[in-house]
Amino acid sequence: MNSVRLEIVEQVFQVLNKKRYIHRNQKGSHYQLIKDYFDESCTYPPEYFHKRFRMQQELFLRILNDVKAYDDYFVQKKDATGRLGLSSINKMKIVVRILVYGCAINMRPPNEADVVRLL
Repeated sequence: MNSVRLEIVEQVFQVLNKKRYIHRNQKGSHYQLIKDYFDESCTYPPEYFHKRFRMQQELFLRILNDVKAYDDYFVQKKDATGRLGLSSINKMKIVVRILVYGCAINMRPPNEADVVRLL
């Protein structure tokens, strides 16, 4: 019953916003991050986490808890259609990766068309 209601709400939003919903598998991303780095039998050893995020897992989690207490943006919430947004740990992962590497992880270098459009 809830899935039918959710589907109807999605259709209404599509009509009103004339945008389509793109499923990004945020839940799967969360579980993959936990499985890779934080589970008891994690895929990667702690050295890989340190290499990727430039900090120990314990520090990462402590910062995450402090940031969630300071700013509720980092607390996972539902959107207007009732779907869960990014998990706290995924939001923190993105912020740390931006700080460590200096840009968003899915950014590509600008091409000629980008430069022309910006000028």
